[in-house]
Amino acid sequence: MPTFQPHRLTLLFLLWLCSDLSLTSAFSPTATRALAIRGGGGGSSAEASKTMLNLFKSAAVRAGMQSASIMTVADIMTQLVVEKRYLVGGATKQEQANDDSRGVARYDPVRTLRWATVGLTLHGPYFRYCFAKLDQIFAGAAQSMLVVAKKTALAQFIVFPPYLVALFTAIGIMEGCDDIAGKVRTNVPKAFMSGCIFWPIANVFNFALVPSTARVPYLASIGALWNGYLSWMNSKQ
Repeated sequence: MPTFQPHRLTLLFLLWLCSDLSLTSAFSPTATRALAIRGGGGGSSAEASKTMLNLFKSAAVRAGMQSASIMTVADIMTQLVVEKRYLVGGATKQEQANDDSRGVARYDPVRTLRWATVGLTLHGPYFRYCFAKLDQIFAGAAQSMLVVAKKTALAQFIVFPPYLVALFTAIGIMEGCDDIAGKVRTNVPKAFMSGCIFWPIANVFNFALVPSTARVPYLASIGALWNGYLSWMNSKQ
């Protein structure tokens, strides 16, 4: 079985981040027309190109890719900076489990991949949909601090808890956890209480100053610290 190459995987993720940050310009109308011209005048290849363009132009897909990229970087930084893991060398998780004296752990690329998957399939699409719904609810209201406060409260107490349940369920499944319900019961209340300090402040700025089209990238960016905390908390179990 091939051995993981953490440094190569890290480079791949960073290249993915750089490509993701250019999504907006890459799929602008001008770029879309240029790609369509290069795709040819007809046939299955032109249809395939059109399908792929429509897919990548999807707001949910873009939101997922943005979240995945930022959550990837957050976990890499958490492992290397906060947990002070070695990028190469160090002890694997299995070696540490067998011998506590093995010292500092090695960077775990599979853990990073799990968080990237959560960002791609859950965080980005979920918050893109939920914040669009919040905007629809208050579409006719003037932007005031009262409206911002209402949106912040709904985000914190209605939108946030189901996400945490889905998050730790998904992580538990990907980790092969034997007691997913226990993982959810343990982590969700702690994460929610911590989030009650962090997210209301972030969301006041989000709803008051950030355009609706930039909210998912803003949340994923400001949430890099938060996702690093969740990754660290999850790894302690």
